[in-house]
Amino acid sequence: MITLGDMQRKLRNLSGWGIENNSLAKEFAFNDFSSGLEFTIKVGEIAKELEHSPLILIKNDGVRIELTTHEENGITDKDFMFAESIEVMLKQ
Repeated sequence: MITLGDMQRKLRNLSGWGIENNSLAKEFAFNDFSSGLEFTIKVGEIAKELEHSPLILIKNDGVRIELTTHEENGITDKDFMFAESIEVMLKQ
């Protein structure tokens, strides 16, 4: 795991992400369910590549992602790497 100070420093580079319930979390807004579902599929591809299992909640107009490393019982660099990968994907 990483320290709270390290997490706070890393969060400065991740717009909209926060620490909630021992997870790195963010809600993404979409115009409709289909757009959120497409986003979720792309996040799933990142998850497979990173061998990581995010918590994903799909709503009518958005998607909530929560990242935690279960083996470490908390947030690790792997979770921040995942969040950064999602942000890069969104810019493409």
